[in-house]
Amino acid sequence: MTDTDLRPKPLFLTFVELSSVTWSLHMGDRRYLSTLHDVWLCGAPHPRAIIRDARNNDPRKTVAGNHEERLILPTKFCTWVMDVSAARGHPYSMRQAMAMLHGQIDYGLDQVEP
Repeated sequence: MTDTDLRPKPLFLTFVELSSVTWSLHMGDRRYLSTLHDVWLCGAPHPRAIIRDARNNDPRKTVAGNHEERLILPTKFCTWVMDVSAARGHPYSMRQAMAMLHGQIDYGLDQVEP
């Protein structure tokens, strides 16, 4: 196994996918969804993105024929996770936010002081 096998792959998601996997943080609150949308827009679009009706495209909704994925920028996403979780009363660390980004769960139990 080489070092390149251990590096995380770039994460491309549609906004609908991103908002559904982060539901436990934003819980449909428009403020947090708006800032999550801003995070999503910061990433570059996937080269194979399909937007059939660009004039009426709204990435926050599923539209037949459109498939717009964007690169999720780790630092922007992790900052969003830490801000929203702190506002919700259960702040995540940067390490926990990065684990979330890579589909892992990190409860931070090894960092709890006795």
